[in-house]
Amino acid sequence: MMADIDVEEGGKSVDLTGKRVLVVEDELLIGLELEQSLTDAGCAVAGPAESVDQARELIDGAALDAALLDVNLDGRPVDEIAGLLAERDIPFAFATGWAADNLPRPFADRPVLQKPFSPQDVVAVLRLLLDRPSAV
Repeated sequence: MMADIDVEEGGKSVDLTGKRVLVVEDELLIGLELEQSLTDAGCAVAGPAESVDQARELIDGAALDAALLDVNLDGRPVDEIAGLLAERDIPFAFATGWAADNLPRPFADRPVLQKPFSPQDVVAVLRLLLDRPSAV
């Protein structure tokens, strides 16, 4: 079941300045929108990674505070990436237009940033992740 997350709930006081956020998104314009929203909020962005291999390299090569993942990268699911993030206790949310049954099963309770999204939605989800990382 998809996490029912109210992006207005909690996290409003979390300072995003300098937070390192991985963006995994294969659609160029959406990746750039995510990057811009995060940069405007003061975050340092890793990515956007457009493939599972690129995402794996960024996870291995950077200290990360959080991540936003597309569910499908050019036909390839992101289950492996979600697993790596979970193993490293890096909170993440899915940024997707896909339905809940397309989320990787072990991570179906993670927050979802539903496409299309606004910059305010991106910031709210990130604040939620950083405010309550053990809950997500």
